[in-house]
Amino acid sequence: MFYYARSLKIQHNMQMQTSSAWESFYVMSDIVLARVSETLATEQSLESLVRQLLEMLEIVTDMESTYLTKVDIKARLQHILYARNSKQMEIPEGLSVPWDETLCKRALDSNTLFSNDVPERWPDCDAAKALGITTYMSIPVHLADGSLYGTLCATSTAKKPLSERGEQVLKLFAGLIAQYIQKESLVAQLREANAALIAHSYTDALTRLPNRRAIF
Repeated sequence: MFYYARSLKIQHNMQMQTSSAWESFYVMSDIVLARVSETLATEQSLESLVRQLLEMLEIVTDMESTYLTKVDIKARLQHILYARNSKQMEIPEGLSVPWDETLCKRALDSNTLFSNDVPERWPDCDAAKALGITTYMSIPVHLADGSLYGTLCATSTAKKPLSERGEQVLKLFAGLIAQYIQKESLVAQLREANAALIAHSYTDALTRLPNRRAIF
């Protein structure tokens, strides 16, 4: 009887701990979603949006560095656009590296979202060795036409576990960044078309010189 009661107590405590963990998960998720909504409503540029998302990604994943890259497939280069470094690791903004030598390329080719044994999994990656990367997570940022824009990444020198929350947030942020890039591209195209239309309306079709509308 004593052992049965003790077993019930342990089971109850485990259920309470599990319940508490899920409550913490949902509270954190609500906080992140609320901040994302606020960020989307206030940020006016890709850079300001990404910097906010990188900060949130760092908090959720407990990683040292978070960063967004852009990949130039034709030039075979990867560019670090924006980075957040809060601890020992330093991912420099503006750095360009050969695409075929990167962790992101290896992760993409092997369809790997996360690894916390980078030295063993990719021992031939010199960049990972130089930075001391042990834990790495990355997701490609694809545009609406399916083309690869770049990657959203998080790294640490310490061995970190993969959390469901971290994976969900990484995927969410990659999607938001892709949508924002598409929006900026569309706005730029509309501005170019509008400028061309205005220029056309002030130019004589035959002589290509300013017409009366341009003079007056």
